[in-house]
Amino acid sequence: MWRTKGSQSHRAQVGATMKPNPLDVAAPTLCLFATWFSAICLAAFLTVISGSATADTQTNVGELNPAEQWVVTQLRAGEIADLRKQFPEEGDRQLSADFLETLLMGSRPDVKLHRHGVRIRGACIEEPIDLTNAQIPYEVSLENCQFKSNVSFLRASFTGLVAFDNSTFKADARFASMKVGDIAVFNEAVFEGPVYFVSAHIAGDFEADGSQFKNAKQVAGFNSIKVGHSASFRNAVFEGPVDFVSAEIVSNFDASAAQFKNTEKNANFYGMKVGGAAVFTGARFEGPVNLSFSNFAELELSYSAYHGALYLQGMSYKEISAAPEESKSLEALLKLANRSVYSADVYGNLEEFFLRHGHRGHADRTFIERKRRERKENLHDLPRFGSWLLDLLVGYGRHPWQAGWFCLAIIGIGCVLFPLEKMELQDPENRTKPEKDRPRYNRFWYSLGLFLPVVDLKTSDVWGPKKQYRFLRNYLRVHILLGWILFPIFLAAITGLIR
Repeated sequence: MWRTKGSQSHRAQVGATMKPNPLDVAAPTLCLFATWFSAICLAAFLTVISGSATADTQTNVGELNPAEQWVVTQLRAGEIADLRKQFPEEGDRQLSADFLETLLMGSRPDVKLHRHGVRIRGACIEEPIDLTNAQIPYEVSLENCQFKSNVSFLRASFTGLVAFDNSTFKADARFASMKVGDIAVFNEAVFEGPVYFVSAHIAGDFEADGSQFKNAKQVAGFNSIKVGHSASFRNAVFEGPVDFVSAEIVSNFDASAAQFKNTEKNANFYGMKVGGAAVFTGARFEGPVNLSFSNFAELELSYSAYHGALYLQGMSYKEISAAPEESKSLEALLKLANRSVYSADVYGNLEEFFLRHGHRGHADRTFIERKRRERKENLHDLPRFGSWLLDLLVGYGRHPWQAGWFCLAIIGIGCVLFPLEKMELQDPENRTKPEKDRPRYNRFWYSLGLFLPVVDLKTSDVWGPKKQYRFLRNYLRVHILLGWILFPIFLAAITGLIR
């Protein structure tokens, strides 16, 4: 019985041990339920967040003013958003800076721009615009717009065209280091504050015809700008100083009829490089203009006016013109060199240009004008009197015939001053000879014999002025002395020793 009981007790314990636990059975079900519940909660959370973001977007779109909403509609359709036509009152054409910035960068979720890009006219933007370092993947045209606060496109990059025709910038306009993949257009634009295009890179043309730079105190900065084709500033007006130092224009630079009105500071083109023609036809410079060390394939200066100092030191060119007609241009170029601040290379380059085009006479005049400027500036290596004498007698070696005329004049004077009746034989024996046996006298050979140094024509030994003609006896010495001065100079000039 005891064993039976024990066995039964053991079996009961074993049976109790083998009986399933309800918690163990429910555990997998609870885990699966927990997973499903988490997934449902996450989905609900994401839906709420997405709904919130959509609501925010819808709210932002809803917050656009009527002008901005209309702009969005037009740009989606690829049309020009001309706010002047839709909103005649300027106060109704306001665009916020945030709207414009996000629009240009293509970051507005409510706008899918047409391939025509952003084309807006007549907008008014009161707030500062900061698109520094912005990447702008569309063509941009903001014409007839009013920018009433600072505008910064510093280091901004435009993949295509950018245009600000007829737009007005009331404050700072910064386009420094801007990159444009096509052309940049600022025709008839008005800059009332400082403007900077320093180190900008324009792949195509840069156009600023009729533009006005009204700030009279601060510089309009274009130094180190690089333009892949042509740059045009026709009829542009610069009230203040302008800086094109080290600008590089691959093709042409046109500043026809441009006005540089600052009377104190330079219109500075120092070190500028133009691969084609640099045209300043009809340009007016009220103050100093600096073209030093600039390089032009062609330089056109017809009808240009200069009222301040002119710096041309180191300027180089292949072709240059200062008037439509060639004869007038040659004269005008020489006057321009004389008007510039003195530098020997200004005359040297011009002389080389004249020689290259077969104008030997103008080349010689240029050389002579250079020497005269050196004398005037006290830069000549000769004493001033010596320099003046070389100029008078042989044109610094370029006009040796001038000394020849002086020589002939002195000989002619001798012919007049030494007639036979005032002369007498020097040897008493000749005086006693019959007249037919006396040496014959010729006033020309006598004057020539006195004048020529070294050469002895045996005339002055035979004949001489009578003793009562004291003036002639004294002048005889002067005649000889002038021969020793003039004739060697004449010989040196015609042989090229004087240059």
